[in-house]
Amino acid sequence: GWLLPHKGHQFALKACRLLLDQGILNFKWYFYGEGPLHAELSAQILKMGLRNVIEMAGMIDNKELLRLYQKRMIDIVVLPSVEANGSFEGIPVSLMEAMSFGIPVIATDCGGITELIEGGAGICIPQRDEKAMALAIIEFMKDKEFLCGQGARGMLKINEEFNNVIIAQQMKQFFLS
Repeated sequence: GWLLPHKGHQFALKACRLLLDQGILNFKWYFYGEGPLHAELSAQILKMGLRNVIEMAGMIDNKELLRLYQKRMIDIVVLPSVEANGSFEGIPVSLMEAMSFGIPVIATDCGGITELIEGGAGICIPQRDEKAMALAIIEFMKDKEFLCGQGARGMLKINEEFNNVIIAQQMKQFFLS
């Protein structure tokens, strides 16, 4: 990913601080990617006392990320995007990839994200709402059945609505009609 203003990382930092302030210490949050906000985010992490729970992991090869999903090394994917300076999310491939492996997702109501995670395929939270983000994370941490159910619904949504074979068949039928 890219460390850009419309990705909403500052709200993830605030949500992380809220989790720590509530005594929740059993997590590690990885920020994958590079970009113009790297130095600013790193400074905020130090200033907010988040160094022990947030790791600026840098760029990761997509194959490696998918391997982490496959091996269940990542429990939740959070995408705190915001509409900023005319930039917003479409339907993020990063969420689709996580969902295709049954990884539960939390994302904001930005751009096409709502369409992707509607119907219980993920938790949709308002943009710029670190409290809602923290509460969604807590909900996943406290309820393993809910966590697994969300992951399964996300995987099902990707398999049913974003399956290349099915889409190609639908397009073929459309053009042959």
